[in-house]
Amino acid sequence: YALPQIVLMEVMAHEYAHAWQNENCPGELMPEVQEGFAEWVTYKLLQSWGATKRTERMLRRDDIYGRGLKKMLQWEEEGGIAAVFRRAHA
Repeated sequence: YALPQIVLMEVMAHEYAHAWQNENCPGELMPEVQEGFAEWVTYKLLQSWGATKRTERMLRRDDIYGRGLKKMLQWEEEGGIAAVFRRAHA
């Protein structure tokens, strides 16, 4: 209730990514991959909006969400966006 619009969009992007995973990823994903992928989707949305303070905050996290996001960004750096999708549901 009464969430700022940007926070609402962050939550929606994160949860939509989980919905995509549930429909497209057979088997059980490691928690760090599952949460990292959802955070990566959120990060990409915020990045496209130029929300650098929010993306920087995401990168400072050292919990499962932050570690997972960093893993996804590493996969993206190594092989592009397609590599994230390929590896995140393997």
